[in-house]
Amino acid sequence: MKKVKILSMSLAMMALLSTGACKKDKLSCEDAAQAVATATTTWATASNEANCNALKDALNDAIDACDDAALDTGYKAVLDGLGDCK
Repeated sequence: MKKVKILSMSLAMMALLSTGACKKDKLSCEDAAQAVATATTTWATASNEANCNALKDALNDAIDACDDAALDTGYKAVLDGLGDCK
């Protein structure tokens, strides 16, 4: 019984520690810009709430990924122009 308890605790600790081991890689500015372009095209083709929200997510990701004040200002202006997507 003691071995089962130790084994269970060991497995629980491994599971707990492994959840923090996978960090999300930072999105590059180029990849973020490509995602914005794709989301913009999709939204322009089908202007619905889901595509608007996807574009907003892509813009926010690009703002986080790119270290360029002028580019960020442009992305923020587009983001502000989208409104609430409803």
